Amino acid sequence: MKITSFALFLLGSTAAFAGALVSKETVAPPPEDAWQFTFSAPGWIPWLEGDTGVNGLVSHVALGPDVTVPKVDMIADLRGEAHKGRWSVLGEFFYMSLSDGIGTNTAVKKIDVQMDQTMGDLSVAWRIIDSPRGYLALVGGVRYTNLFQKVVVQANAQQIDETSTHLVEAVSDRIATALSAAVLRNLIATELSSRVDAAELGHPSTLPIAPLGGRIGERIRARIQPIIDARKAELSAAVQARQQAVGAARVAAQRRVDSIKKDLSKEIARVIEDNLDVRVARLDDWWDPYFGFRGRYELNDKFYVFAKADIGGFGIGADITWTAEAALGWKVSERIFSEIGFRALGVDYEKDGLTYDMITFGPQVNLGIEF
Repeated sequence: MKITSFALFLLGSTAAFAGALVSKETVAPPPEDAWQFTFSAPGWIPWLEGDTGVNGLVSHVALGPDVTVPKVDMIADLRGEAHKGRWSVLGEFFYMSLSDGIGTNTAVKKIDVQMDQTMGDLSVAWRIIDSPRGYLALVGGVRYTNLFQKVVVQANAQQIDETSTHLVEAVSDRIATALSAAVLRNLIATELSSRVDAAELGHPSTLPIAPLGGRIGERIRARIQPIIDARKAELSAAVQARQQAVGAARVAAQRRVDSIKKDLSKEIARVIEDNLDVRVARLDDWWDPYFGFRGRYELNDKFYVFAKADIGGFGIGADITWTAEAALGWKVSERIFSEIGFRALGVDYEKDGLTYDMITFGPQVNLGIEF
C-alpha cells in the first residue's frame, strides 16, 4: 500500500532528527523539576485524497480546502501536554462537522449529506535525548476515531411522473415488435439514465463521504422490468387491437391502451419514488495503538523547529494509521508561542462493510501557551 512506505519514510525522517540534538560535548540531563503544562489550538487547512465506500461501492475523493472549507459547520482542535523531567503526557481532541446539499432537475430533487469526524489522542512520551538545545522523545499511545455519515435523498414527484410517463410511452412505441428481456432492459436503462442516476452517487463529490445510498439507479431499473413484463402482453394486445380497429372501435381501443399505460405509469412512479426517498446513516468507530517519535531543536532564543511522526493501527482498528508533522516555532513571549508548519494524517480502515482509505494533509498554524 502506497501510504505505508510514505508513513515509514516520515517516521524514519523524524528519528533522524536526533542527530541535530547530539553535540560533541556531553550535557548533563536537566534536574527533575515541577510539572510544566502546554495548551494550544491548531488551525489546519487540509486537502483530502483517497477512497471511501460502503459494501463494495467505493468513490475516489480528491478535494482541496476551496471545496471543503465552505462546507464546514464546526471545527475544533485542542492539544495539551503535561511534562516533568524526561516524561510527558500528551492529548489531543479534534472534531469536524461537514455538510452539503445539491439540487438537480431530475427525479432526484435534492441530496443532503453530513459527515462528523471525531478523534481523540492520548499518549506518553519519554525523552531518549534531552539537552539544553532540544530533545528527541519516543512516543506510544492510542488514537480513537469516530466517523458518522448520513445521506438523505429527496424525490421530485413532478419529475418522477414525467419519467414514468416517458418510459411507458417508449415501451408502447416498441411493444408491437418483439420486445425481448434484453431489449427491454436496455430501453429502461436508456430512459432512466439521465433522469434517475443522479441518485446513483448517493452523495455530492464535495465531501469525503461514502455513497451510503448504494446503487439506487440500478435497484430501480431491476424492479421496473418485472412490472413491465407483467403487463407487456396485455399492452401489446391492446396496441395491436387499436392498429386493426376503425371508427368507433378504434376510439374504444385507444381508451383501452391509454388506461393500461396510465396504470403502468402510476405503478412505475411509485417504485421510483419509494426507492428515491432514501435516508441512510451509519456510525463507525475504532481504536488504534501507535508508536513514534517527536523532537524539538532550539535554533536560538526566539525560534525553534519541531517534528513528530507515528505509525499504528496494525489491524487492531485500522489496517494502518500514521501522522507526520513539522513546524517552525516562534516564542512570542515567555509563555506564548506560535507555530507554522505542515501536517498529514493517513488512515486505511476496512471493516464491517466500510472502506476509508484517506490521506488528509496541508499547512497548519498553531497558537499556544506554556506555564
